[in-house]
Amino acid sequence: MQKNIKLSKNKENSHEIYLRFVNLISALQTSTPIHTLDAIEKELINHIEIQTRNGEQLLVTQLLELNQIASPATLHQRLTRLKTMGLISFKVGTDGRKKFVTTTQKTKRYFTALGKCMMKAVYSAATTKA
Repeated sequence: MQKNIKLSKNKENSHEIYLRFVNLISALQTSTPIHTLDAIEKELINHIEIQTRNGEQLLVTQLLELNQIASPATLHQRLTRLKTMGLISFKVGTDGRKKFVTTTQKTKRYFTALGKCMMKAVYSAATTKA
């Protein structure tokens, strides 16, 4: 059942929602092993999940070309660490030459928890201002 929530469009309300969201995320991240992810790793799993949800199959080589995030060597290290943590998996293509990357159920649960934090921040701001 979805509740209708009225939010004002003023900047103070948006500011309050964002701060509540950041606070909730902070609490979530310190209670899970994912809190050890650095900014590069978070950027990578976000990128992988978004592209996967858009129907794209990502190759390791494509991720290593994301120069705006980090150097190829750094990206390779972070991909290895994400795999070790169980947040991504590699699947070898049928010809054995291509290696595809996908997020795992563990990552999907983390994104779900983040989404719940966002919803809770919005709901909390809406009900305390009402």
